[in-house]
Amino acid sequence: MEAQSAATAAQAPRLTPQPQHPAAETEAHTQARKARRQRPALLPWIGGLAVVLALGVAASQWLIALAQPDVPAAPPRPHVQQVAILQAPGSTSTPGWLLTQDSNLQVNLKPLVDVEIRSTEAVYLWTQSATDPAPRLLSRVMPDASLRLAPEQIGPIGPGQVFEMTLEPIRETLPAEPEGAVLFIGRAVGLEETAPPAQSRATTSPNPARH
Repeated sequence: MEAQSAATAAQAPRLTPQPQHPAAETEAHTQARKARRQRPALLPWIGGLAVVLALGVAASQWLIALAQPDVPAAPPRPHVQQVAILQAPGSTSTPGWLLTQDSNLQVNLKPLVDVEIRSTEAVYLWTQSATDPAPRLLSRVMPDASLRLAPEQIGPIGPGQVFEMTLEPIRETLPAEPEGAVLFIGRAVGLEETAPPAQSRATTSPNPARH
């Protein structure tokens, strides 16, 4: 058996690779070079598409900006022009109330101390200007609450204008003139002339003295 297998293997034909024809090899190299030359042709087309897309986005943003209505600029914020520091008569440095008027003639009155009064009493705010020396009632004031006055209630505040807060008995009608004790008093000055002192809260009792 072994001798027959060896004889059969000796008789089987041997397969040897045939060399490739030179013409076929040259044609294959030519097609590969053509393929390499054709690939870069896609780059200009892709670049042109990117430019078109960028122009389209810019045009759409420009159209959206044209469609939006013009938003008016916000008006300037009012700024403080006049300041009055109201202090208790005889007090050396402790401010009791801060009164300010802004460029819109809005007046704000802010307490800086705590004031205790009886239930039968009320606090009133008065003003006195150089053109009208008679005290003019502005409003009743809650002892521990801020107060805002409209421009038509007081008008423009002039330098040196006096403001005072008095303690009056509660009546059915408003007082025509101050008769009670002065709790706090001060003069208005322009903001460019002075700056309000540091604000600090303290507790004080109504001062019966009147200046």
